[in-house]
Amino acid sequence: MIWLVWLRVAVLPGCKVTPDGGEPALECALSVPTPGELRPGELREALDAALRSHRYRVDEIEACVRFVPRDWHEGNDPDGRVRAAAAVASSQGGVRFASFGCRPPISPR
Repeated sequence: MIWLVWLRVAVLPGCKVTPDGGEPALECALSVPTPGELRPGELREALDAALRSHRYRVDEIEACVRFVPRDWHEGNDPDGRVRAAAAVASSQGGVRFASFGCRPPISPR
């Protein structure tokens, strides 16, 4: 199962690189081996683990939506960024950070 996540990060001690222009926003596709809903804390744990080596942590999760391939097309993903990130996360597992080029959904998870 693939989830699309819009989040904000905070730096951890020892971080040498700050987000571009001071903007702490990131997007990612997350592969979760279990079908259905994410269990409480699973999303934040997976993202914190992926960010830790870069000396970041999750500050806020803005939105999280299940990736449904038929919902993403040229109209809302013209550069294919969302579909590409989801494909990599699906084939390689884990988290695939990317710039989706689109805003998060209005109603966050």
